[in-house]
Amino acid sequence: MAKISFEEAQSSANSNNTGIGFFSLADDGDEAIVRILHDSTDSFDIVTAHEIQIGDKRRKIDCLRTLRDPLDKCPFCNAGMKTSQRFYIHLLEYQKDENGNIVVLPRIWERSTKYATTIKNLMDEYGPLSDCVFKVRRNGAKGDLQTTYSIMFGNPNVYKEEFYPKDTSGFDDYSVVGNIVASKTVDEMKYYLLNGSFDDNTEANNTASPTGGNASNTAPWQSPNTVSSVSRPQRFY
Repeated sequence: MAKISFEEAQSSANSNNTGIGFFSLADDGDEAIVRILHDSTDSFDIVTAHEIQIGDKRRKIDCLRTLRDPLDKCPFCNAGMKTSQRFYIHLLEYQKDENGNIVVLPRIWERSTKYATTIKNLMDEYGPLSDCVFKVRRNGAKGDLQTTYSIMFGNPNVYKEEFYPKDTSGFDDYSVVGNIVASKTVDEMKYYLLNGSFDDNTEANNTASPTGGNASNTAPWQSPNTVSSVSRPQRFY
């Protein structure tokens, strides 16, 4: 295997195929120095998605509806597939390499939508967050469903911008939808509902019948004897 640098390893670890990694703290007491790249609520990445099975993997698919749209605007909604909302926080994580130099790593932190309020409160307190450095600490052991995170303001006299630069170039032209959350057309969704997978030639196959072995007429994305129910997000959580 070819030798790679610390920076390359960090950029590729937990990557979402764009060079932007996922932010995480593994265990109780773990900490990270970050810069949160949200200066107003207009920049928030809150996505409503369907989670589907593709082979042995689960994948999020962008919902085509707003809450005001009819169900038939999105084939997955019309088929009774549930939705969930997630908040994708854009941030820079600062780590030290093997020589003690600070490197800047673009990250996405996936949280429940209640974190929109947390980040809004930080804005109200400190102004544009991209001008600030914060320390994030995990409170809770690995696997603890009651885990919380403390976000503490970093004194600019300690965390000087010359050592903790605001390099946002990693997020140029980046969108969560199309990367972490896949974007599919109406025809692609219809094809999946019939076949349980997506096909490169969806336009030509979107009227195909389900393949054999499905005598119960259960759609490929459903488990047998499962009753569909539509679940619309009612609140942030």
